Amino acid sequence: MRSWRLFVALAAVVGLAYMAVLTGCSPAAKLVGTWEVDIPAAQEKLKGDPLALVAGPILSGLKLNLTFQGDGNCTVDGTFLGQSKTVKGSWRFVKEEGTTLLLMVKLENEASEREMKVVFVDNDHIEAIPPTGISPVGPALTFPFVRKKP
Repeated sequence: MRSWRLFVALAAVVGLAYMAVLTGCSPAAKLVGTWEVDIPAAQEKLKGDPLALVAGPILSGLKLNLTFQGDGNCTVDGTFLGQSKTVKGSWRFVKEEGTTLLLMVKLENEASEREMKVVFVDNDHIEAIPPTGISPVGPALTFPFVRKKP
């Protein structure tokens, strides 16, 4: 009887571990979903910065969503000055450094993956650092995003 209880306990532990893997208990699992650029937060970050004179009007005409799917696919869709564009791609989690996730992202029509960092402010707010080579301003530029509720 005692060995039967041990077997049941071990089976439960193995089952829970298996379910954790299936449900994505990786640190990147919390990234899955759609994130919308947080224009008020971006404008707040630029207060007092000379770049704000140029960036302010640009930000007010920008809509941008990042969607990270659990299967490793992603979509970037946005509208700027009335022009809409959607780009599909793939992403993979590399490692976690504190509240920062290091990802590798490959967008359609690109030959190779690019490094991207995502910093979690809390469960519903992130700061995304665009993939290397994408940002015209440099690697220090971050964009605040808020989780879109279904």
